[in-house]
Amino acid sequence: MKVAGLKDTVSQWRRSSLDTFRIGPTFPNKQSWSHQKPYIVSCQSLEDRRTSAGEEEQQRVILRQVLVGLERDKINKDDDRQFYSIPRLVNHCDTHFREDLQSIYSEYLGDLNKINCRGSEAVDNDDIVILDIGSSFVSHLPPEISTPKHTIIGHGMNAEELSKNPCLSRFFVRDLNKDPSGWALASESVDAALCCCSVQYFQQPEKVFAEIHRVLKPGGVCVISFTNRMFWEKAIQYWRQTNDYGRVQLVKQYFTSIDGFLPPTQVQPATRTQNKLPLQMQIERIFEPLSRGLGTSRDPFYAVIAYKSY
Repeated sequence: MKVAGLKDTVSQWRRSSLDTFRIGPTFPNKQSWSHQKPYIVSCQSLEDRRTSAGEEEQQRVILRQVLVGLERDKINKDDDRQFYSIPRLVNHCDTHFREDLQSIYSEYLGDLNKINCRGSEAVDNDDIVILDIGSSFVSHLPPEISTPKHTIIGHGMNAEELSKNPCLSRFFVRDLNKDPSGWALASESVDAALCCCSVQYFQQPEKVFAEIHRVLKPGGVCVISFTNRMFWEKAIQYWRQTNDYGRVQLVKQYFTSIDGFLPPTQVQPATRTQNKLPLQMQIERIFEPLSRGLGTSRDPFYAVIAYKSY
């Protein structure tokens, strides 16, 4: 009886795992998505088995908590999965922001095409893996980056949005506020991690950045970009109450709270300042508040990058 009971338990565990973890070319019961590429949906039972190892790793790399008390709170406390269940196939930033972001990606991801072997010359690297965190139907990658030879993994909260992203090789759906660690990615498997206009929603940013550190290869780069737009009711309290300068400093603190990132840097696209005289740039800064009041200003662009140390 004891052996039979154990056998039944194992069989039940296998059935529950297969029912909740799927990898395949089509979405179940969604004929309209049958032409899409392979996908990954996280399995809770598998995540549970990673919890202890993930917590030990996070305790090692998280040096301090950046947010305290109510700073993590949101106005809308409803389940995020319900809030994001409706696909939003729209760009959340203007054309200028997207152009600036592509410029940054070209500059800081272009070097991924070369591997700097220590003590030797750089060699071609066609096996590049990029993780797009908080992605949707578009990743804003420049053409030279979003090529078939690169593996681009998307993360998001809505499967339909992610399925329409032509850049993604595969993707997974996960609520990072409830399950910030234990991603179904091997350690040191990603060359670059990107996060565009989603960092303001992280209620456990220390754990999320610890997980980014885990999956990045040594020397890998993380690019966090954002503007002043947001779903106000879903942004954390600290983000809502500070200004743009404070948000840049906050993202820098997220990086420095993790043991193993090099000092973070705020970056601007080269196109922002090239061919502009100092007087012209000063005039633009003076008249920016006026243009914002008239509704004609561009979305401000902010990006913070950091590299994982060797």
